Amino acid sequence: MLMITAFTVLLGFCSATTFKVGDSDGWTAKDDKYHGWAEGKEFNVGDSLLFEYDHNFNDVVPVIRLDYDLCQSSFAEAVYKTGHDVVTLTKPGHHYFISSNPARCRSGQKLDVHVLGDELGELEFKLNPMTESLHSPWKSQVTISSGSSKQETMDCLTMWLRKFQRFGLGLA
Repeated sequence: MLMITAFTVLLGFCSATTFKVGDSDGWTAKDDKYHGWAEGKEFNVGDSLLFEYDHNFNDVVPVIRLDYDLCQSSFAEAVYKTGHDVVTLTKPGHHYFISSNPARCRSGQKLDVHVLGDELGELEFKLNPMTESLHSPWKSQVTISSGSSKQETMDCLTMWLRKFQRFGLGLA
């Protein structure tokens, strides 16, 4: 079984595809263009996204779902600014990208890509939910269950931690 899984993963990387975001228009502010662009495509672990744009006026910021919805880039861990950025999709799930310019993001320069991957692992997660509490002083109040996806849980925890940071409280 392990050999079959390893072979499948390697085969996926060998047949990786590079998708030019926005096709001939590239990465630019357009009314909900990227939702339609991504909708008909199948993205797999190992595939890449090519963002082409004018680096003098634009950038690409990978964000979590909450920041995608709010068009907020202040908590981003990376910002791409070359005008020819290639982002490899290394794990399954949703990947979110926005322009750091909130007006551009609100006008549609944002992308949600659903990456296919380890469906067996996702099924196992749904059948055997994690119910062990996180290590924190609020151990009995913060649990992860199968009621939400891993990404939704991380976004919720991130939002919760940001609330503490705003009040000058940190978790050690």
